[in-house]
Order: sequence, then C-alpha cells, then structure tokens
Amino acid sequence: PASSVRLSRDGNAIPVDWDTNYRLQPNSLYLHFGDLLPGEYRIEVQDISIFDESGNAFTLPHYDFEFTVSEFPPDDRNLKFDLDLNGVVDERDLYFLVMGRWEWVAYQVERCDLNGDGEFDEADVTAWLRDAWDHPPGDVDFDGDFDEHDLAMLSTMSYSDRTLADWQHGDFNGDGRFTNDDLILAMQFGLNIDAVTALDHRRTLPQA
Repeated sequence: PASSVRLSRDGNAIPVDWDTNYRLQPNSLYLHFGDLLPGEYRIEVQDISIFDESGNAFTLPHYDFEFTVSEFPPDDRNLKFDLDLNGVVDERDLYFLVMGRWEWVAYQVERCDLNGDGEFDEADVTAWLRDAWDHPPGDVDFDGDFDEHDLAMLSTMSYSDRTLADWQHGDFNGDGRFTNDDLILAMQFGLNIDAVTALDHRRTLPQA
C-alpha cells in the first residue's frame, strides 16, 4: 500500500515505509506509525487493493481522518504504562498490550517490555496488571480490592468465550472475553480476605 497511504503532521508530509510497516490479518489492516511527536495529524488512504489466498481482489474505498497526538503527562508511571498513548492508564492499555503482542512483536519489544527482561511475553502482561494501576484482577467495582462485592457482581455476568467483555464485565487478561482464565487470574492475584471478613463481621453485628 506504499503509494496509497499518506500521513502528514500539521500539513507537512511524513515519509513512512508502508511496504514494511503494516500487517494484514483476517478482517483487519494494521498500519504502524512508529513514535509520533505531538501535533495534528491526517492520514489519507486511497485505492488499496488486497488479494486473498485465492487471488480475489478487493479495493478499499478512499477515506481520510484526522487525529491528535498530545503531550505526555508528567507522571512517570503514565509514561511507562500508557501504551496506547492517550494520556490515561486504564484497561485499554492492557488490551493494546495483549492484542499488540501478536501483531507488533517486531516493533513493540522495547516499548512493551515492561519487566525489562528483553522479551515481550506473558510476564509483561503480569507486570502491567501488578504495577500499572490500582485495580487488581477481579476488581470489577473499581474500589481497589477483589472481594465479596466483586464475586457477587461476577456471578451475574455472562460467562462465555463467545461474548465480548471488558474489565467491568470480567475480562482481566485483556483477550476481550470473560472466561475461566480470567477467574483463575483473579484468584492468582488474590482475593482480599480481610475485606470479605470485614463484610461478614458487619453482617453479624446486632441491628439497632
């Protein structure tokens, strides 16, 4: 797609080797911009022809859109864990890490090597879950603990590998689904027994 994709910043064209900086997956075309400086950007796509394994051709229609790259926030933790560079550390960075691990291994090793071992693997996902923000796996009510309240909420949620889910609906490993793997992950990080015990204790107090 080299001659069919144009990227510009503040009206000035930016040279990008689109012949190598893209990945084509079923139903998806990924374009890798690299590290972009803050500014106003515009990308134009025109007459990209895609061929499947049988030789059938499909041409994407012309489109263009604009986007803004903001300044980095001053928080050092945000700089490291804000992987989608939107200025906020949240579950979308986890999704970026997990999904990007399969699409951008060659490009993202340095940026996504969160535990500093020189590799890009499950250990980096664990590092994000442990250090990036203040909500352990299982904390669907965002109160900072995985406790009885969360278990009660999880028990009402759809449990299937065919149903899309976000963090608040049980997806703690970033694969977009609420499955047994998410429950195992939450238990591995630990149920807050003190919080559950406190809840049970309050229930046993005599009512006025």
